[in-house]
Amino acid sequence: MLDKIQEYKIIGKIASGGMAEVYQAEKKGARGFRKVFAIKLMKKEIANNEKKKRMFIQEAELTARLIHPNIVQIFELGEEKDLLYIVMEYVHGKNLKEISKMLKEGDITWKMAAYIMLKSTQSLYYAHNMKDDYGRSMSIVHRDISPQNIMVTFSGEVKLADFGIAKLAQTNVKEKKNSLAGKYPYMSPEQTKGSDIDYRSDIFSLGIVFYQLLTGKLPFIGKDPLEIIKSIRKNNPATPKQLNPSIPTPISNIVMKCLEKEPDFRYQSALDISKDIENIVPNFISIAEKLGNLLLEKYTQNISSNLLDSSIDNSIKNNETHVTKTITSFMELLREDPNNVEYLEKVGNIYAIHNNYDKAMEYFTRGLAIDDSNFLLRFRFAQIYLRKKDKLNFQHQFNILKKIAPDDEHLELLYLQNLIIFGKWKKAGEKIKKIKDKFNDSIDFLILEADYFTHSKKFSNVINNYLKIAELEPQFYFFKEEVKSLVEDLFFSVVGKKKKITKGIKNSKEVLEKKANNIPKIGKNMKALVIDDDKNIRILLKILLEDMGFSVNIAKNGMNVEKLFEMHDYKLFVLDVLLPGMNGFKLVEKLRDGNYLSDSLPIIMISGVYKSLQFKTMSKNKGIAAYLEKPFTTKVFAKWVKKVMNEKSGKRV
Repeated sequence: MLDKIQEYKIIGKIASGGMAEVYQAEKKGARGFRKVFAIKLMKKEIANNEKKKRMFIQEAELTARLIHPNIVQIFELGEEKDLLYIVMEYVHGKNLKEISKMLKEGDITWKMAAYIMLKSTQSLYYAHNMKDDYGRSMSIVHRDISPQNIMVTFSGEVKLADFGIAKLAQTNVKEKKNSLAGKYPYMSPEQTKGSDIDYRSDIFSLGIVFYQLLTGKLPFIGKDPLEIIKSIRKNNPATPKQLNPSIPTPISNIVMKCLEKEPDFRYQSALDISKDIENIVPNFISIAEKLGNLLLEKYTQNISSNLLDSSIDNSIKNNETHVTKTITSFMELLREDPNNVEYLEKVGNIYAIHNNYDKAMEYFTRGLAIDDSNFLLRFRFAQIYLRKKDKLNFQHQFNILKKIAPDDEHLELLYLQNLIIFGKWKKAGEKIKKIKDKFNDSIDFLILEADYFTHSKKFSNVINNYLKIAELEPQFYFFKEEVKSLVEDLFFSVVGKKKKITKGIKNSKEVLEKKANNIPKIGKNMKALVIDDDKNIRILLKILLEDMGFSVNIAKNGMNVEKLFEMHDYKLFVLDVLLPGMNGFKLVEKLRDGNYLSDSLPIIMISGVYKSLQFKTMSKNKGIAAYLEKPFTTKVFAKWVKKVMNEKSGKRV
């Protein structure tokens, strides 16, 4: 893989397409400043294709003009060894295609789909109405509106990407008559004919995306491109409301108006779609927040469930921890270049993060012996003295920093760290809000913000910060392992002993040993159902049961739970006493009356409210295998799961 493109250091590959590959990269500036970008690099195979080169240049020139919060920003067009590249905004999120794989059908509500549609139409209206330097309409048509090109960030923002095959009224890129551009399932009828198209073609394509978001199905399908094209031209799909009665009729009508075969019968402007959606769905700020939280929850859940297995490579199997692996990689670089101050700083910083201050200062001192006025090394010394609450030595280093660079904005991070170290949480929160935009891609800021979130018990935000750090600095392998530790600690904070979330980094060996000793693998090839209205409990019990070998379904209430029992043969049923609409005891009775629960199915009931002997007796009389009071530890829960499973199978405990 590439290591560098001009002054951009390659972090990893994001995606690959027909013309180009997209990489995550970072650019460093003065005094430790760094920013992450996405770089789209033309493939070598088309380096001599002048037509595609012109298209590549057109994309850069066009998108650089499009300055809109819902369009991925282009910063630069460059050339590396005869290969063109485009430097773009790095979007911390997923495209709709990736999201559909990550989520289950129904996770995206119709309101969330409407919000995504609204923001997409706003970006399209802006592009469709773009004018050139002389005030003439550029008549931009995207031509590739599809799930792959609509991004949603983990904060709920929506961004339209990839104007690579956009059509303009005035362009140097000539096309063959009747040539097709775009993805077949998302083309408009006129686009499938290769004829001249206008912005209403994008409206049709966006209607297909909206239809798929609402229903989970494409409106036009076929075994091959020819069948798909015929379907687009001739078939009239069922309305979204026919497929999903919960979708409001006005929303369904908006989609169908976008999908009119004749352009004159469609919406004549993306702005008109926006207005119609806004008249139906209020409070989009709340919906955006819920959408971002949903993506983060599912992304975190997937990582925390699979991280341990996926991250165990040969070095881990040989008892090399993530931290050791990180340090080893830099030590190898230092052997080749022992006077490299950047590597010395990184190794020292890893030790500092793990509270090994003596070792950290050893490496920082080596760096200062080479470059006594290095701002970043002095900055690290100041950080350590703050962590040790050594005010005198901190002030000494701070004074040196002010002499080296009196106006450096990174001094604000030391002020923030000082507030956090000495527990001035209100001021710390105010400071974070003021400087967040400035330091959003700074690992130092993300760590400090994570400390603040930890104090505020916003643990999903803590996890998000560590995931982002792992993306920004992939050599810091241990941050992904920290995500696993954070999820385990979160479990304790919710259902176990109320303990402070771990600040130290647990290595993979400790996690493996903990699992081997405390979590028996007893649910191999078995399914379990968890019902609890508390989102954190659902997620965390799912993680724990999956670690025990179960395949787990989760639900937040007892509505339509009968369908789950019809579809699956559950070997374990875990539910809370207090559920929306119907308590756990009533739900068990209802399921038994409907013959959905077999006598051999073990049921564990949990409760944080009803703790009297009366309820334990009641649960026993109703044939419930175990009644657990919150808080309980993971070890206790695993013990009871093992007990009830063995009892039902006739084994002695």
